[in-house]
Amino acid sequence: MKAAGVGRKGVTVQMDARSSRERLQKRPLFVKKNGSELVRFLTEGSTQRSAARKYGQRYLEVLSAAARAFAKRGYQAATTKDIADEIGLQQGSLYHYIRSKEAALEQICDVAIDGYVSFSGRVRRSKPHPSEKLRTIIELHLSTLDERPDFFKVFQENRKELGDKARHKIGRQIRVYERNIEAIFRQGIRDGEFRNDVDATHATLLLLAACNSVSIWWQVRSSATVPKIAADISDVLLNGLLA
Repeated sequence: MKAAGVGRKGVTVQMDARSSRERLQKRPLFVKKNGSELVRFLTEGSTQRSAARKYGQRYLEVLSAAARAFAKRGYQAATTKDIADEIGLQQGSLYHYIRSKEAALEQICDVAIDGYVSFSGRVRRSKPHPSEKLRTIIELHLSTLDERPDFFKVFQENRKELGDKARHKIGRQIRVYERNIEAIFRQGIRDGEFRNDVDATHATLLLLAACNSVSIWWQVRSSATVPKIAADISDVLLNGLLA
């Protein structure tokens, strides 16, 4: 099926609708909006952008439904029918957005880690002092637990279920996230804001371990808000415990 589009110079071109949709599925772009990381799908032709945004919004809703199904039932037990039921779709219509539950898990993990890499890169390049950058990193890391708890849970607990290729891809992105945080620690050491005997790698892993553990005990051992927990972790990490 062919669909007409307008090129950059106003020349009418023919665009295959199916191949256009496939490109949308392969080209996620993460943008900051209203404090949440959203997925926006774009095509080259401006006439396609409205449909792309609509498709992208629905695609994210499907991924959110998959994350809920995995979080509720466990990844191994959940089925594509469970995902379809979560969002009120016929199972056949679900395949318009995801091919399988394996593909859904991979894309959920992509959404999660790409968001982390995106905001950590921005924070790393920003102007505040390193201590303020680390406070921002902790706050943004934990905001996912507040805004998309199912994504957070599935990413933490189920990414080991990915195939080798997808798991290695996610692993490389995790290393980028860690390097961005480690660079902030190193900047603080160079600037004299942090002690010069701090091991930046160990400090990075400590920060991430503290943040990732919150999903285990939040609302079980503590009813504090996520911003309060983020502030407490920042205070202990940056100021220590000694009076």
